[in-house]
Amino acid sequence: MTRRIRPSRLLLAMMLAAYALRLLLIVNGGQLYFPDEYRYKRSIAAAGHLLQGRFTDAFISLLRYDKHPGIAAAELPPALFHRAIYGLTRDGPLHWDRRDYRHILPLDFRISALIFAMPSVLLMGLIYLIARQAGADEAEALLGAFLLAAANSWFIWSKHLLPYDISMLLGLAAIYSALRLNASRAANGLWIGFLAFLTFWVYNGHFILVIVIGLLYAVYLAQSPRQILVRTLAMASGALLFFISLAVVNALIWNKNIFSEMLAFSGTVTQGDFAEGIVLPFLYFRDTEGIIALLWLIGLAFAGWRIWHQPEWTHRRRGLLWFASLMTLYLLMTLLSTGLQFFVLYGRTVRLLAPFI
Repeated sequence: MTRRIRPSRLLLAMMLAAYALRLLLIVNGGQLYFPDEYRYKRSIAAAGHLLQGRFTDAFISLLRYDKHPGIAAAELPPALFHRAIYGLTRDGPLHWDRRDYRHILPLDFRISALIFAMPSVLLMGLIYLIARQAGADEAEALLGAFLLAAANSWFIWSKHLLPYDISMLLGLAAIYSALRLNASRAANGLWIGFLAFLTFWVYNGHFILVIVIGLLYAVYLAQSPRQILVRTLAMASGALLFFISLAVVNALIWNKNIFSEMLAFSGTVTQGDFAEGIVLPFLYFRDTEGIIALLWLIGLAFAGWRIWHQPEWTHRRRGLLWFASLMTLYLLMTLLSTGLQFFVLYGRTVRLLAPFI
């Protein structure tokens, strides 16, 4: 009689294999290729303060507003790991203008990339947990995790020093919390609102995901108009308590008005073609996934057919939840790019759709 392999072990093996593949990418270098990767220097500086015992300086530097302001705090763990290994605290500053760092031990950012690769792998496990919490069986949840693990678009940023996967991890953690903590308690709403805010604070481009999180918890999962109001207020409070505190600190210490700076920054996402927004998701996944994208479309069509013919409301509700989330993301992307021409869509933004597919 054969022993049944536990789903948790299959999931762990899948995640370890996915991480091993990322190590193959990391070993070839390529870090500090994108401009956003240089924001990591704030985390390196804060890590230096911490390792020298200057805790106040570290804390203050992490609170100072900059574009994608939460990056500095989110990327602190790999920075601490990097500086602890190479003893950068007393050996002098990093030369951030050096590009040929692979052969210079103190500047080998492949060490940092070992940590940066983890969020994209952890997201696979989170997909499994979300599916199970929503009512999926073990096979369905494992399939969801596997499809994400097999997606080419999920490898793209994994060797770089970028916040996209960290922000996505926080966003999906908020969705998992919304499903798990479905009772309309103020503390639950505060926590989910806090996670949603961090999703945006780490990477502003994921604000569309924040809207979907709010609609999912405050509207879709609510049982009455009163619950909608209570959940909306609780989520808003969880976000605003943290945001207002940061705004006050920046105003008092650096005389910074982060409201006006955020508004100005929002108007800079204009490099590209606004009209392309309506078709970019299809073009992006066609180019990144190839034949897999066609299988996704077939799978979505089959899932829609199953939902339509599903007699049990619990299973139908689960399918409608993910279809509604997916369509809301897509329609918001289209509206804000092609429709209102508020910002240009990029591949890193369109990639939000992958976990929901």
